[in-house]
Amino acid sequence: MDVLALIVSALAALFAGGAAWYARGQKLAADQAAREAGRSADAAERSSHAAERSADAAERSADATQEAIEYKRAEAERDRVRFVLETLNRKTHRYLLRNEGTHSAYGVHMDAGEMPSEDKHRDFDEFKSLQAEGLVLIAYKGSGKTYIEVTYHLLPDRSDEPRRASLPVV
Repeated sequence: MDVLALIVSALAALFAGGAAWYARGQKLAADQAAREAGRSADAAERSSHAAERSADAAERSADATQEAIEYKRAEAERDRVRFVLETLNRKTHRYLLRNEGTHSAYGVHMDAGEMPSEDKHRDFDEFKSLQAEGLVLIAYKGSGKTYIEVTYHLLPDRSDEPRRASLPVV
């Protein structure tokens, strides 16, 4: 019986050694899988951050595009009607009021305020693009107001808010 016990013990020891060897292999495989999962998680996090940065960049680009559109729209609106006052002759106090915009202005009212001049107030039903009107305006350095106010509408029926332009008399 001693021999049988010895054989069973030897087999048990071999079986235990094989089980330990198998468990060690399983542990190595599990460690490898854990490292791969960690690398995969890191890659997913990097990808997520890249996607966030890309989304932020796309949003900034969309905002910039919208700002450019609004700027162009405001620029076109500003250039639609643009009054300028040009000096023809300072000694004779002659000036030229011109619409350098791309559209007509309607219901135009020019007010020289308290300046002593022949053209204190002038009204025009329509002031076309590139139209010019001569004015006589006398502005003295100590006379106070040295600019004219031009009020106008963009719509022919004058249903829009009136707009203003202050033009210095130099």
